[in-house]
Amino acid sequence: MITVIQKLYTNIEIICNVNGVVIGFKSLSGVKQGDNLAPILFLFAIQAALEHMSKDWPVKTPPLEWCPPAPDPKGTLITTCTTAQKSLELLDFIRSLYADDASFVFMSRNDMIVGTRHVTRTFAKFGLEVHTGYTGADGKVVESKTEFTHIPCFGQELLTQLPSKSARDDS
Repeated sequence: MITVIQKLYTNIEIICNVNGVVIGFKSLSGVKQGDNLAPILFLFAIQAALEHMSKDWPVKTPPLEWCPPAPDPKGTLITTCTTAQKSLELLDFIRSLYADDASFVFMSRNDMIVGTRHVTRTFAKFGLEVHTGYTGADGKVVESKTEFTHIPCFGQELLTQLPSKSARDDS
């Protein structure tokens, strides 16, 4: 499969016919905008990058909890938490993906900085780019396409002192 995909993108010549004038040129860079394989190849690359980056995630994950659906005595499904349910379950949620956008959840501004460096380095290993902006050699500034939002929450200083998931699992 990998060999077939590589052959689809190796030694490619693009032929254009404009008003009867045929022009050909070599394609020198990977996947093109609008290529039918682009979303699939992106998913392969981003999934591999995310799995790799999760192995050594450098910051604490937020202690998010959720109430899983549970049957009630009548056999119907309870979809909202009630005081009758004994405990919430830890929700392992640090990222969300949609198309070619990614969102990561951090506990603090510092975690966001450390985590973003980790994400950027890991993505680069897989040929992916985080658009953080830069100043070109000609001095022209290219704006960042990446957005960050830090929303401090009440009691956050307490949340950041909670033990990690693995420490809670050990107790």
